[in-house]
Amino acid sequence: MIPADVELVLFDIDGTIMNAAGAGSAAFRDAAESCFGGQSPELDLAGTTDLAILAHIATHFGVEMTPEFCLLYTSDAA
Repeated sequence: MIPADVELVLFDIDGTIMNAAGAGSAAFRDAAESCFGGQSPELDLAGTTDLAILAHIATHFGVEMTPEFCLLYTSDAA
């Protein structure tokens, strides 16, 4: 829960507005390894959309980017 006195919360996965020392990239790599098994590819998140990151990971693991796959990994249904 966000405290009542917090006026703004920012999410900056790609490092556009802050440097999180690679935390976003590490989180994506950990998630990819957990979902697909094996070692995740190196990721450069700067200016990259979530869907482009997913495409890079899917290609690395030999997974076809079908509409159903994209929906599974980009919706609240996952």
